[in-house]
Amino acid sequence: MGGEDERRGGALLFFHLERPLLIQEAAPEYPSSLIYLETAKKQGAWVDMEKPFWWDVPLWLASEKVDSVGLENNHLWERGMPDNEAWGRARPMEDYSSVKGNGASSSIISSSMLGFS
Repeated sequence: MGGEDERRGGALLFFHLERPLLIQEAAPEYPSSLIYLETAKKQGAWVDMEKPFWWDVPLWLASEKVDSVGLENNHLWERGMPDNEAWGRARPMEDYSSVKGNGASSSIISSSMLGFS
């Protein structure tokens, strides 16, 4: 069983849940996504940060409860990538202005997560 918590802070994907999470009762910013993250982990779920540029990524990383991050996410299209970060934290356009900027910026963020900055 799987699920997703996609709200203003970003999206968490849940895999191998024992039972559904009651996310449909959540408001856009309350309760914190950490509530659902912790509940999922208590069930033994795998939790993925859907994209590296979501606003809540630092919070999720600090929790030490996430298992993965989507590098090849739904922004990777057959003919390129969107030139924006959807509702996530916008990349610095002065450094990553090209159509490859989304992917390059995501790569830098992900490398930083691993300590390769």
